[in-house]
Amino acid sequence: MAGPVTPSARPPSQLPWPAGWARRTFGPQYRPAVVVGVLCVLLAATLGIRNPADAFLIAVFAVGLFVWALRPAPAYPIRVSAVDLDGQRGAQFPLRITNPLIPRRPSVTLTPTAVVTHAGAPLVIPWSEITEVRASHLRTGVPHSLLPPPRQNWLTIGVADLRAIRGAGPKLAARFGGNTVAGFPTTSVLSNPLVLYHTLHYYLDNPQARPELATGWAVERIRAARVEPYDA
Repeated sequence: MAGPVTPSARPPSQLPWPAGWARRTFGPQYRPAVVVGVLCVLLAATLGIRNPADAFLIAVFAVGLFVWALRPAPAYPIRVSAVDLDGQRGAQFPLRITNPLIPRRPSVTLTPTAVVTHAGAPLVIPWSEITEVRASHLRTGVPHSLLPPPRQNWLTIGVADLRAIRGAGPKLAARFGGNTVAGFPTTSVLSNPLVLYHTLHYYLDNPQARPELATGWAVERIRAARVEPYDA
């Protein structure tokens, strides 16, 4: 019997943008770079009359710093691989989280029975417990300052009962509301976060498709960004 046909690739940019995510987000360089840029402008204004050449160079440097600070967060290609996780096959997305206490490489792994996150304390979240995959954004940093804190997009997972997930804590639930059990900023996803968001939704909404997560077929589907409802 013939196997499934390899799906034709779709540009990730064609996937719907979640309403909860800010369209333009800046990296952690935003606030310190803008502060330094403002100081450079003030210094250039002070030196302008006495030394126009130095003032001009400082002003040029400040403009370049502003442009660098306001550049959007980088967009990553689709990085996903088939792995064997504790005896069960799955599709794994890598994360960038520096924490020496994490025993495994930071990642989010989708298996036929659960979503397994290693972004702190390892969590095994059965699909049967997941009620929602949310996209939201918040401002990080000190709220009462001259510059507004940069916006940061987050991807979170909510469950029916936090007590059913071993190792789950109340921290994320207090921050994002509901029974949020896992979450991470999209800047920590070393793959295309939009594809990860839609992949989680796809397999949450299509339980009949979850067995393919134990095969290479799921990796092919994800790399082709064929993770919208009508791709089922």
